[in-house]
Amino acid sequence: MHRFNQQTVLIVDDQPNNLQVLSDTLSAANLQVAVALDGESALEQTQHFQPDLILLDIMMPGMDGFETCQRILDNPKTHDVPILFMTALSDIDYKSRSFSMGAVDYITKPFQQQEVFARIQVHLRLRAMAQLLSARNRQLKVEAARAARANLVKSKFLANMSHELRTPLNGVMGYTQGLQISENLSDRELGWVNSIYECGSHLLRLIDDILDISKIEADKLELEPKRVSLSPFLTQLVQMFSLRAEEAKLDFLVELDPHLPDWISVDEKRLRQILINLLGNAFKFTRQGSVTLRVQQLSQAGDRPPATSHRLRFEIEDTGPGISQSHQTIIFEAFEQIPGLQNYSQGTGLGLSISKQILALMNSSIELRSDLGQGSQFAFELNLEAGRNQAFLS
Repeated sequence: MHRFNQQTVLIVDDQPNNLQVLSDTLSAANLQVAVALDGESALEQTQHFQPDLILLDIMMPGMDGFETCQRILDNPKTHDVPILFMTALSDIDYKSRSFSMGAVDYITKPFQQQEVFARIQVHLRLRAMAQLLSARNRQLKVEAARAARANLVKSKFLANMSHELRTPLNGVMGYTQGLQISENLSDRELGWVNSIYECGSHLLRLIDDILDISKIEADKLELEPKRVSLSPFLTQLVQMFSLRAEEAKLDFLVELDPHLPDWISVDEKRLRQILINLLGNAFKFTRQGSVTLRVQQLSQAGDRPPATSHRLRFEIEDTGPGISQSHQTIIFEAFEQIPGLQNYSQGTGLGLSISKQILALMNSSIELRSDLGQGSQFAFELNLEAGRNQAFLS
């Protein structure tokens, strides 16, 4: 015989013999038992304690089992207590009504001990699991609220700190820019000034990245789409990295689909940020060979002006060291970097994480294909409202 862990069963039956048989049987299985001879007594008892399960007879004088069941389940204190009906009736309508009233099961009379134990065991276990799940959900809600409050405090702190740090840092950057054009510095002194400027620029980027991460975590980052002329946007991006490619002695290949739209509706700042992050990483880790920027139009929905929906694919490919399978997931986590790569310490470890989360806001994601020694390709696709210049200018 299975022995239960001191859970309580309320038995409701107008027949004392039935109560006695069931009470003795369930008590022998280490269950605590409470009894009631009618529906009114059962309701009164449930006001003082909450049973783990109720065995409820259907045919009782006065308040029958169906009405008793309804009133128990209507009570917020007992609405989730499993109820098993007991009946000698074999009519399918009674069984169907039992379930429609909210009962979880039924037991037929005369009782079969093994059946009684099996059904009670199942529903007590389900009850315990439901209570555990409910408690866990309450705990998770408390923890989520606590985390949300902490994120709000953190966001306010970072916003204030950003202002406090940016103000003096902008002053330092302004002075260094003035010194960079001075004709009174030796080459050695100019090198020092340039180093100060580069360090200041790195700190400003770090401040911006940390603020973006905090906004994303607090669900405060909002996209601001507007119409952007695609060709000038891409030209500016290419010019930005062409000098870097020349200094690094790398080929910078640009492959643009001739069928690209003239303009797209997108958050220009965030799209530029994503592409700069991906191109910056490609140039940072590629020692020889090339970096490729590829923009393709995959599909166009509709033909009528002034605008249609275009699906554009952006790819950044390099001939760098590649990324092992074990690192291809963690690099998208905040502050995660791949140790052992030359120049890995120059970044903040935030660029890919920010790019991934901004793309999620754009209903997209980053694809990564890479093997050690074979280079890497990062790509993403965007569904954008787009059109031709005549529509844009009209």
